[in-house]
Amino acid sequence: ANLIIQPGRTTLPSMLKSAGYKTGVVGKWHLGLGAGAIDWNADIAPGPLEIGFDYSFLMPATGDRVPCVYLENHRVVGLDAADPLRVSFAARGWVMRRSFGVVVLVLTLVSCRAYDLESRLTNQAGLIPADRFARYGREQAQEVAIAREYGHAHDGSTPEDLIKRADTAVKYARTLPDVRDVGADPLGYRLTIHFKSDWLTMVTPIDDGKRGAETGGLPAESGSGSGR
Repeated sequence: ANLIIQPGRTTLPSMLKSAGYKTGVVGKWHLGLGAGAIDWNADIAPGPLEIGFDYSFLMPATGDRVPCVYLENHRVVGLDAADPLRVSFAARGWVMRRSFGVVVLVLTLVSCRAYDLESRLTNQAGLIPADRFARYGREQAQEVAIAREYGHAHDGSTPEDLIKRADTAVKYARTLPDVRDVGADPLGYRLTIHFKSDWLTMVTPIDDGKRGAETGGLPAESGSGSGR
């Protein structure tokens, strides 16, 4: 897309420049470049320099789109006149629809390479089985344990029953070492767990026949919990 800020408009970098500061922008640029069709083998303008910056070093496109280049000020870094850039989006609809999912999958697997990748598989319902999710870390194990106690506590579906069940799960959650705070919604349908790491997550009941203490990966200092 072309530059979406009109050159000459007052911007934060232009104000800083007028006050005597030097400014620069480095990273992914989401405000467009050029005007009309872009020739990636020539100067590319207007851009950051035309709206007040003194220097720019950009990724002009996300990693799943072309061109995969760096742009320093007005020029592509490392441009080779003998090997010019040619960019076409004529086939992007077909390619993007089929390649985007593959790109996301590869990036996800690479970012999670420290884990047992088999534990990332899902069942046909699209849900990660509780015991596999618990293997991600001690906080995840505590989340599963809370959900199991939540599902185990009290029968019935009246509002009073739901609130009692949530209260029991809250009491259990407060026995776990990494839980900073826990609360239930007014109807008792879900809990909000705030861990000491500042991870905030919502928990709903898991009724798979297991108690919280049976969850693998719980910290050794976890209590046995409560329930009926």
